[in-house]
Amino acid sequence: MVKSLIISLILTILIEILISVFFGIRKRKDIIVIIAVNTLTNPVVVFIANILNIFKIIWLYWVVVIIMEVLVVFVEKTVYEKVLNYKKISGVKLSIINNVISFGLGLIITFVFNFNAGLKVEVASAFFPLAQEILNSQDLKYSVQMTSTDEVYKDIISGKTDVIIASAPSDEQKEMIKKSNVNLEFKTLYLEPLAILVNKNNSVDDLSIEQIQEIYFENFSDWNTYQLEKNNGSQTCFESIVKDNKLSYNHYEIKTMPEIIDKIALDEKAIGYSFYSYCSKTYINNNIKIISVNNKEIGDENYPLLFEVFLIYRKDNNNNNILKIVEWLETGNSNQFIDKIKLK
Repeated sequence: MVKSLIISLILTILIEILISVFFGIRKRKDIIVIIAVNTLTNPVVVFIANILNIFKIIWLYWVVVIIMEVLVVFVEKTVYEKVLNYKKISGVKLSIINNVISFGLGLIITFVFNFNAGLKVEVASAFFPLAQEILNSQDLKYSVQMTSTDEVYKDIISGKTDVIIASAPSDEQKEMIKKSNVNLEFKTLYLEPLAILVNKNNSVDDLSIEQIQEIYFENFSDWNTYQLEKNNGSQTCFESIVKDNKLSYNHYEIKTMPEIIDKIALDEKAIGYSFYSYCSKTYINNNIKIISVNNKEIGDENYPLLFEVFLIYRKDNNNNNILKIVEWLETGNSNQFIDKIKLK
C-alpha cells in the first residue's frame, strides 16, 4: 500500500503542476504551495480509498470518495486563494480543474494497469504480506488486491480474478463451487498456524484442544468467547475443531478480525483466535498474547492447529503466469523462500 501511496502522490503532483503551468502559474513559491497542498491531501484520500476498496461495498466507496474529493477542493481553494500570488484564475476553479483531471487520469491509469496486468491476484487478508513477497519474487506482471476469504472465492468462480490465495473453503463455499460447475485447482503454499488469543493479563498460558472446546461450548464457563462470522477463513479452520456444538451463553460473533483482537485486548476473560500471520504482522495489539495449545508453541512442527494455505485457480484458465508460479511451487526453492518469509 505504501508503494501505491507514493506513486499516486508523485503522479498527482506532476499532473497538477503541468495544469497549473498551463494556466500561467510559474513562480517557484506558487509551485511549492501546490506541491505542499497535494502532499497533505492526496495520501489521506488514497489511503482511505484503498481501505474502502478492500470491503468491496461499491456505493460506500464512491460516496466516501466523492465527499473526500469535495473536501480536498475546499481545502485547496482556501489555501490557493490566501497564498498563491497568481490571480488570473480563482482558487476554486484551479482546484476543481486540477482535481477533476488528476482524478480522471487516475481512473484511466488504474483501468489500463488492471486491464494489462499479466495476472490478477486476490488474497485473503491474513496472507497478504506473504503473498506480496511471493509475487515480488516472481518474474511476472501482476496486480494484487486484499479482500475477505468469502469474496476471493466468489471472484475466482466468476472469473473476475486469475488466482486467489486463501485457506480451505467452508461447507457453504464448497457448495457454491459445486453449483458453479467450475473446476478449481488447489496448490498448497504452506501451513499456517491458528493462534489462540487471550488478554495479556490472563494467567492462562496453555490450553488443550478439549479445554478450548469446553470453554466455547460449556454454559458454566466464565470465559467470554469470540469468533468471526461464517465463511471467514480463520472461522472455517476454527470450526474444524469445535464443529456441531452449541455455543456458550457468553459468546460473541464479531464481523472482523481487528474487532476480535481489540475486544480481547480490553477483556481479561476473553478468548478468541486469529491466523498467526494476521495478528503478528498485519494487525498487532500488544495487549493480547498467544498461548500454547497442547503444550506446543507456534513454530513447533507438532503444533496442533496448522492449516493449509492454498494458491487456487480455475483449471480452464490458460494464463501462462499461473504456470510459472505453479512450476516454482513444485521446486525446493519455493519451500525455502516461504520458510524465510514466515520467520520475518
